[in-house]
Amino acid sequence: MEQHGISKLDLKRRNRMQVLKILKQRGPTSRIDIAGTLELTRAAVTIITNEMIEQGIIAEIGEYKHMTEKAPRGRKKILIDINNHYKFPIGIVIE
Repeated sequence: MEQHGISKLDLKRRNRMQVLKILKQRGPTSRIDIAGTLELTRAAVTIITNEMIEQGIIAEIGEYKHMTEKAPRGRKKILIDINNHYKFPIGIVIE
């Protein structure tokens, strides 16, 4: 039987890779900014990032600090970034 389209697992992997790519390019970024860039819903990005935080791949690093005198109303942006302490490759040469 021939399959067409993309599976849910492939889509999930692709979205996770896109989140990592944005964080690598931009550095610390909020979920809402990621959602806008990827054209995904905020809920979808929250689900993706929460799973990645639980796995230790990314981490919340704090609130976004506004440079203006008046802070905007509403929820504060929480920045997330790649966890640089997540899995390191090790190579050993034994002679």
